[in-house]
Amino acid sequence: MPVIITTVTAALVFMGCTKSSLSMQSNKPDSCFKPGSSSQMVQQSKHVKREYAETSNDAVGGIIWLHGLNGTADAFDPIEQKLLRDFKAKKLLIIKPTCREEFRSIKEKIGTQAKNVFDEIKDCLTKHGKDLEKFPLIVIANSQGALVACNLYDNFGKKLNIKGMVLLGSPLTGTSVFERTYGDVHTFINNGAEGLGLMGIDPATLRISMDAMVTVLNFGKKIAKFLDVNKTAGLDAMHPTSPDIQTCRKVLRDDAHNRHDVIVASHQDDFVKVAELDEQTLSPEDRQAMRRLNRSYAQFLTGDANELHDGLIPTRSQLHRGSSLEDLTGLVDGQSEEEVLLIPLPGQSKTEMHLYKDVIHADNYIVLGNVMVKNYWSVPIPKKRYILYSEKVYEKSIKPAIEKMLNASNPLSVDELNMGGLSLG
Repeated sequence: MPVIITTVTAALVFMGCTKSSLSMQSNKPDSCFKPGSSSQMVQQSKHVKREYAETSNDAVGGIIWLHGLNGTADAFDPIEQKLLRDFKAKKLLIIKPTCREEFRSIKEKIGTQAKNVFDEIKDCLTKHGKDLEKFPLIVIANSQGALVACNLYDNFGKKLNIKGMVLLGSPLTGTSVFERTYGDVHTFINNGAEGLGLMGIDPATLRISMDAMVTVLNFGKKIAKFLDVNKTAGLDAMHPTSPDIQTCRKVLRDDAHNRHDVIVASHQDDFVKVAELDEQTLSPEDRQAMRRLNRSYAQFLTGDANELHDGLIPTRSQLHRGSSLEDLTGLVDGQSEEEVLLIPLPGQSKTEMHLYKDVIHADNYIVLGNVMVKNYWSVPIPKKRYILYSEKVYEKSIKPAIEKMLNASNPLSVDELNMGGLSLG
């Protein structure tokens, strides 16, 4: 019975039949915000958003925020608060498109999402009296949002003055985890059961949750497609062979451009640290169980027990690198939690790639297990570990990138950037 209930619930969510997914179809909130002036809190749609009163049109640059799969514009809040603190004098125009929030990012094609984002940008710039082709813009995108960012540049780059992109924890070469089977789930659970128990996660409960999501991914979308009640184009776009992944390669690696891009990747594949277990109190048997869990989950997520990841996205994919990149485990050996490794991107000397340790993707660390895991996990993950909340990611990657993009008329080379604390891997 629990399996049936969980599966049906997940299927309803997947097909967009819940109240929350239906309510977001109307009352589209304003996505254009103007820092540096008086503000008021207003209730718009189902979200509480910050609306900045328009007192002038003297913003010197704009920030476009593109959230991840099933996300919302509000996911940008932790970064936005830091930007308001550090760039208030710059009077940035912050644009947080709401057109692809939540389930729309799952069901709509990436091209459709990019077109809708462009329309919101155009409306916002027109509203503030800015020249669409001249006003400098910086795109900050997280996870699936990076695919939208690349499509936006590919199709509308000549209509916008995009100075650069900051891509955070993104599946730039895709991920095949959404094709996992019941057998894959059960192998992971069986091999990692002892370690899961040490973390306060009931393996049987986790298996119910993950089985339900596999059911949805394997059968739910087929039923939805047959009934024509939903499309999963946004989800399918993250597959390694999708045309949208090819667009990422074209925009980031193949085409010549004058942007200054910063690609931020991270890895944290040790459940002992994720769950903040006291390693000193673990017995040798417990430590071995945790190592089995780490390897089993890496195998499930990436297809290789030795591959690095941030809990949801393989690190190699975040770095837009394939098999030509040397073994990442050897590359990061000895990396401290505060150290940032600088990884080269072949063919693009103006593109920086920053690799962080001990930074995770989001709170749903176990992919496909989010339906029930958070309710049963006795040790919540501190938000400061998430990539969007990480102070070190902001201070060493996001903030310097924005400063350079705003201050330089032309993108600077990696050698000209004063990032501080970087080491070349």
